[in-house]
Amino acid sequence: MSKNSFLEWDTTASNNTDLGGIGIQGTNAVSNFDNALRTLMAQLRAGLDGKVVYASKSGNYTALGTDNNAVHRYTATATVALTAAATLAANWHYTVVADGAAVTIDPNASETINGLTTLIVPNGSTATIICDGSSFFTVIKPNGWQTIENRSFSAVSNVDFTNLGAFKRLRLTGSVTLSGSSTLAWRSSTNNGSSYDAGASDYYYQLWAASGVTTSSARTGPTTFGAISAGTYASFTAILENFSVSGAGALSTTTSTCLDGAVSTLLTRQDGAIRDSNTARNALRILPSTAVTLTGNILIEGSIA
Repeated sequence: MSKNSFLEWDTTASNNTDLGGIGIQGTNAVSNFDNALRTLMAQLRAGLDGKVVYASKSGNYTALGTDNNAVHRYTATATVALTAAATLAANWHYTVVADGAAVTIDPNASETINGLTTLIVPNGSTATIICDGSSFFTVIKPNGWQTIENRSFSAVSNVDFTNLGAFKRLRLTGSVTLSGSSTLAWRSSTNNGSSYDAGASDYYYQLWAASGVTTSSARTGPTTFGAISAGTYASFTAILENFSVSGAGALSTTTSTCLDGAVSTLLTRQDGAIRDSNTARNALRILPSTAVTLTGNILIEGSIA
């Protein structure tokens, strides 16, 4: 194979028989060595890490061998396609800065990055991608909670958030009015929202509620959803742990103030719920437990840590 960059040079000297396709064996013409020396100088100038190339991009891009040690800042949603690992060769490295929207890393064909066929760099995060000659690895450097979406809605039956597979933790902050008294709840999906788990024993929850000096006892039970709050109005903050983690159930903890429509009483609630499954999740649905509609706003944030 023609050695077109220093990353393709072999650590076994006898295997280095050309420079950029110019033969450098003892049987080659003497003039080849003049051209090979010039090619060597060009390859070193183009490839050594003393040079860091910065560029700003706003769309899809294919990362090439010449992008070794480059830093590219993406200011909009983009997919970065990686050239085949064998072509890029071991030790090739490239940094993606997601500064405006999430960036999807897409290795060539069936190759993987961190064992995945695609990987999302959340907005506000940085990933340095390293090639080992057959696949890719990276460590994403997060910036705390990342805003995924601030969604407003009116008279809807449910609110869905998809493409959440990059986030281990989710935080939801919302104010929701229901068209009738109901329980505001969540369901999770393992197929990015094509369907949501709703089996009779898929979720378990526990509740503590207080109104004035009156408190209700904690209760648990299997259900088709994880509870967040109840009534005809709810202002809440919910945190879901282990959301995208395989081998652990997604656990939510919620603090909320809600209006009990039946008795027109404000309640302070603390809810805990778990999706009783070890399969990683990648989409979330917020919905009422009965046939009422939702109007309001939900801010969803994510953390990969």
